[in-house]
Amino acid sequence: MQVEHLSSDYRVSLLSKKDVPKIYQLYQGNPLYFEHMKTQPTLENTEEDLIVLPPGKQKQDKFFVGFWEKEKLIAVLDLIAAYPNAHTAFIGLFMVAKEEQGKQTGSKIICQLLKHLKQEGFSTARLAYVKTNPQSEHFWKKNGFVLTGEEKDQGDYTVALMEKVL
Repeated sequence: MQVEHLSSDYRVSLLSKKDVPKIYQLYQGNPLYFEHMKTQPTLENTEEDLIVLPPGKQKQDKFFVGFWEKEKLIAVLDLIAAYPNAHTAFIGLFMVAKEEQGKQTGSKIICQLLKHLKQEGFSTARLAYVKTNPQSEHFWKKNGFVLTGEEKDQGDYTVALMEKVL
């Protein structure tokens, strides 16, 4: 997948270890997300986000990308190709910088992402949000995702799964 084609409005690039301080700074601007996850962002767990994979997936299936406006990181996306099946792209994380929230930046990125995923041959986009986070649920519903009825216990929290047919 050519990640630079995920947005026509922002520069998109794969993120690496050198980007961890900028990712961490973006994470720190979103404390509500981490409250629902019952954790706090650290440089260590930020770096781990770059490599963590679901069972059965390989490094080449993961695209942890940043959306940039000039030199400013305005959003991050963790995308897993062909998970949980060959026709589905899984959004493991999507977070927008605090100063970009409420400006439709996130919805614009997701709209362009979904169009690109369809062009890549995926028929479904899937994600899980922390069930106690109504802001996440609202955002994903606003962007056309529907609850599947599936929930998974993650220990400290429960996630609800959502999908959108592309």
